[in-house]
Formats: sequence, C-alpha cells, structure tokens
Amino acid sequence: MAAIGAAAIRAQCEYYFSAANLSRDAHLRSLADGEGFVALDALRDFPKLAALLGDQPPTALAAALSTSPLLDVVSDRVRARPPPGASRSRKA
Repeated sequence: MAAIGAAAIRAQCEYYFSAANLSRDAHLRSLADGEGFVALDALRDFPKLAALLGDQPPTALAAALSTSPLLDVVSDRVRARPPPGASRSRKA
C-alpha cells in the first residue's frame, strides 16, 4: 500500500474515533462492543473509507491503522486508544 494511501486511511479512522465525532455518531457507537471496539469489516462499509481502500485486501485496513498513536487495533477490531490513566470500564 502506498504511504499516502495508508496515511489517508489512518487519518479517516482517527477522525471516526475522535471524541468530537463519536459524541454525535450514533451509528458508529451502535457498532461498538462493550469495550468500544468496532469490527474492521464494519468500517470497510463506510463510504469514505471504502473509497480510500478501493480493492485493497482486508489486511490493508489493519496495516494502515497499526501505526496510529490514537487507535488500538486488536485482531480484527479497532477502538480509540484511551488517554493515559483513563479507565475503559463503563457504568450502567
């Protein structure tokens, strides 16, 4: 994958998972599990990201996000990286 392509994919996902976007994106929040992870396959369906990915293999998304200081990629899922010292527990 070209470096510019990977950077654009990473930037788009960092925007999706930014506090500003997550606070108003009910659809993305609905895709998240209890730990805040969203399946990479679900993100591939987002129109802007799909356009950036084109016909790249499924592994291209994880590879692009793996260098992000703002996102945690675990297996086939991604979430916003918590700030240092922050807890991920959710209260009901």
